[in-house]
Amino acid sequence: MTLNANAPLHVIAIPAALWGHMRPMLNLLLNLLKTHPDVYITAFLTPSISSHMLVDLQSFIANEDQSKSGSGSSRLQIITCGEQPPEDTFVTPDFVEEVKNYARILPEFVKGVLEGKTDLGHGRINKFAHTTIPSKIIFDMCHTFFPGEMRKIAKALNLPVPLLFIFTPFSLSALY
Repeated sequence: MTLNANAPLHVIAIPAALWGHMRPMLNLLLNLLKTHPDVYITAFLTPSISSHMLVDLQSFIANEDQSKSGSGSSRLQIITCGEQPPEDTFVTPDFVEEVKNYARILPEFVKGVLEGKTDLGHGRINKFAHTTIPSKIIFDMCHTFFPGEMRKIAKALNLPVPLLFIFTPFSLSALY
């Protein structure tokens, strides 16, 4: 991913609701925020994993130098993709149903962010509506449906398809 100095960059992140996929992507996103002060990230999460990830983000925020303007945490927004507000738990009664709902509602939220909408619907607010339009999307390898959905969204908005990066977590010990 090419990052231009001083040019704001808005990245969309779409992690899978699997902890072994979520943690590595979270680390990647936090490292991008620490390294590049002009990067803004919007991450779309399933309700079951959202509250657990927010706990980990609190640790990142606690260790951040809050005296600096443009801190990493201020350039990250988490949007829980669901029709209802997320429960305060990461246990879901029906994981398969949640994944289906996520795949159904995710394109609506992504489209809203690409349009620069502040109100994404379902009580979700896009705090980066007045920054640059997202030009890069990192999505987990489990979301095989997403490139097709992104083409439909881009066509509907008459925009080019943003650069899509497939995120594949793996253990470095597999290379040993």
